[in-house]
Amino acid sequence: MTVRRQRQTTTGLAAARWATVLALTLEVLLIHPSAAWAIDPYRVTVGQLRLTRPDHVLAQIDRILRKNRGSELFAFAEFATHGDAIDLARVPYLKTDAQAKATADKWIGLTPTFAQVKALADKHGKALIVGCLEQASDRLVSRAYFYDPKTKQLAHYDKTHVHWTEKLLRPGKRLVPLDTRFGRIGLLICYDLAFVEPTRVLALRGAEIIVVVSAIPKAFAWKYPSRRLVGTAIFNQTYVIAANLGHTSRSPMGGHSEILDAEGNPLAHLRHLGTGSISARFDLATVKRWRADEIIDKYRHPE
Repeated sequence: MTVRRQRQTTTGLAAARWATVLALTLEVLLIHPSAAWAIDPYRVTVGQLRLTRPDHVLAQIDRILRKNRGSELFAFAEFATHGDAIDLARVPYLKTDAQAKATADKWIGLTPTFAQVKALADKHGKALIVGCLEQASDRLVSRAYFYDPKTKQLAHYDKTHVHWTEKLLRPGKRLVPLDTRFGRIGLLICYDLAFVEPTRVLALRGAEIIVVVSAIPKAFAWKYPSRRLVGTAIFNQTYVIAANLGHTSRSPMGGHSEILDAEGNPLAHLRHLGTGSISARFDLATVKRWRADEIIDKYRHPE
């Protein structure tokens, strides 16, 4: 009788433990649905676009998604969705708030919605990060969207550091990495990269990958952003993805998109101003090993 009771008790405890594990697992999946789809390692692709007619830009994105079927995560540059409806060459010459507001009023109705790019992600079943212009009151914001059709996760980041020539843009206020099935991703936009604080804040908040979408002009030598990217990777021990726009006369951008590992080594580099794509394999286990071998954050002073 005693043995039977002990067996029943043991069986009951085991069942209770499994029920607890199951409940916790369901809680994780409900709060973080990306956990059910987590993959590692995986391939990432950066698509470098030229801003021509909006329908042509969408065709470029579609072609890059179709060409790189083996990749799961894609990144495209700042302002990538609007095509040449907006004249980026004029931005540095908007010297006054009045000029900026007048330009913003004109441009708001010209920007295609993110929904068009989202539809392409759904069509190909690929996650992507892409830069857009969005309306915010009487100004515009430079916004980076993350969208994953497999988990239906949709999030965005608004550029916090607005360049002094971009008076038509309203700065964002939050730096929060995203928990995704690809790991924890920190989003930055263009001029954010000129400052060490945004990248460090994202890393301290757990970012394993930092994605920078940019519209860096051809006139600004790429060696400077490139050095900042290396510093971002090695000081924060994160993968870095940098997507820049290609060059046209109406949008004279500098190209040279890059992907780096967490030690600052180049994994892929598009060394020209035109359209194209580059890809690399990400393995977050290598980030964890590098952080264990070279411990940095634990000994950082002052707090």
